[in-house]
Amino acid sequence: MPGLHRREVVATLLATCAVSAVPSGLTAQTGDDLSRYRWQRRLLLVFAPVPQDPRLAAQRLRTAEALSGFRDRELTVIEIVERRVLIDGARVRWLDSFAMRSLFEVEDNGFETVLIGKDGGVKLRREGLMPTDVLFDTIDAMPMRRQEMKTD
Repeated sequence: MPGLHRREVVATLLATCAVSAVPSGLTAQTGDDLSRYRWQRRLLLVFAPVPQDPRLAAQRLRTAEALSGFRDRELTVIEIVERRVLIDGARVRWLDSFAMRSLFEVEDNGFETVLIGKDGGVKLRREGLMPTDVLFDTIDAMPMRRQEMKTD
């Protein structure tokens, strides 16, 4: 697939639940679970090495301060912290933290943020915190979001 980075290809495959193409080490269950968001929600994945990481606290604060913007943009936050996965702050057991880190190639001690579009593709990735203005500007420039804004 010319022009696509490996991470984008893998994320798209996972989001579209192409079980035969799921990277080794991942289960079909992981793909099935993430596919529930496809065409419904955008995802902000926040990978943190430990719950006490100050960057995680800072990212959470940014989210809390811009909560209405997250709602308007149909954006769900998924945190992958140590062995836990939290969705909008609630722990879930149906997503595997190791599989998520492997899929997005994030080291155990890495802090990264990844924006996944409603189509399941990686739209933005940062090592470190995701500034809210950059996040919202990226989403607002997407054709699907522009259409949503016209109908609101």
